[in-house]
Amino acid sequence: MRSFLWRFETSLNDLQPVMKLPTEILTSIFLLVAESNPITGYPNNRRPYSYLGARSATSYVDWLPLTRVCRRWRAEALACSPLWGRIPLSLGQKGIDEFIRRSRGASIVIDCAHHDRYTHLHDMLRPVHIARARELHLPTTALQGQTADQLLPMLKHPAPRLEVFTIRGGFAGAILRRRA
Repeated sequence: MRSFLWRFETSLNDLQPVMKLPTEILTSIFLLVAESNPITGYPNNRRPYSYLGARSATSYVDWLPLTRVCRRWRAEALACSPLWGRIPLSLGQKGIDEFIRRSRGASIVIDCAHHDRYTHLHDMLRPVHIARARELHLPTTALQGQTADQLLPMLKHPAPRLEVFTIRGGFAGAILRRRA
């Protein structure tokens, strides 16, 4: 009986107009939603995604619920590697690994400019990730002291896909931005 109800509900879902959207339009919508709802660490009205490795109630991926609407949306989202290219350093190693895996060979965005902990930044600046980076955003606080001694040499590796490199912070919140 449960199987019958599941198939019946699936059949009804398949009749909805939104299910007739072509893959290209659906994935474009996903990309727009992900761009306009980036990973944040401050909303109090969202649940953390602990299954991706979030360690605290301050790690969120606001667009991720789109992947749980129905089987088709999940399949389309998982197949859209650029959707997973903005790597959420706030989710911890498990979340980072999952996003890297799902992004496959797509260009990635490494953005730790809004995080006060750089636990995973060293790993993200390895040559294998730098070579895939389309954007790299670093805070000046990560480039000071011992952290700088470890991170700056990692930035000498080739980054053929890099389009945007940003260092945020410093005097009066000044922003240094260089476009390739």
